[in-house]
Amino acid sequence: MGNQYKQAWALVKNDLVRFKWGLVTTLLFNMYMSVTSMFMMNGVLGEVEGMHRFLSGTLDFVYLITLPNMGLFFSRRSMRYIQEDSYTKWMVKLRTLPIDIHTIALSRIMMMLVAFVLNMTLFIAVQVIFSPALRAELAPVSIIAFAFMLIAFSMIINMMFIIMEMSYSGSKYFKRSLIIIAFTTALAIAIALSGGSFVLTIVYVAKYYPWLGGILALGLITQVSTLGIVRIKNAIRKRDLV
Repeated sequence: MGNQYKQAWALVKNDLVRFKWGLVTTLLFNMYMSVTSMFMMNGVLGEVEGMHRFLSGTLDFVYLITLPNMGLFFSRRSMRYIQEDSYTKWMVKLRTLPIDIHTIALSRIMMMLVAFVLNMTLFIAVQVIFSPALRAELAPVSIIAFAFMLIAFSMIINMMFIIMEMSYSGSKYFKRSLIIIAFTTALAIAIALSGGSFVLTIVYVAKYYPWLGGILALGLITQVSTLGIVRIKNAIRKRDLV
């Protein structure tokens, strides 16, 4: 098992070095999205008269679209998966290496976790540092719980993308990704029309029930990671790479 972790981490490090500029681009993009959503957050928490529902709905949409992407880095592989079917080529390459399926699945989960740690830390840090309204709402422990709950939600969606990445060709992956994006958009619209707010609900739980929310989120993160490895292994076994 220790050797599998070493091999999986070697694959992750290879990608991080190989796509280092993609990593930098990803962090810059997430910083931009954090600043953009921060202004909306200030408006929502400040309850700007006449604009609360619009800002709340827009904030939900930005979060729901942005958060699942926190589990990946931009790279040539992720940017050209339709034209070059790069995910399939990557799978073929990995299956020719002297490593087992568990190591491949483990490396993909590791890459996702590294991406979440870097992207979400930057995303939350920018908002906390530059948003007086958010700092006024959340104590330090609540901020941590807030981050864990966002990661837990993001991992559920991101895991769907990873399993599709392992299961389908580039064109099929693209079509199924559109379905998830359409569902996410419809969810944001439905929540806004109902007068609720996805983001404000998480802020509320983090503010008043930080320990409960944080512990449940950590449990969900662990469960998604564990089940994710099993599902990815099954997807790799069933994948026809010929």
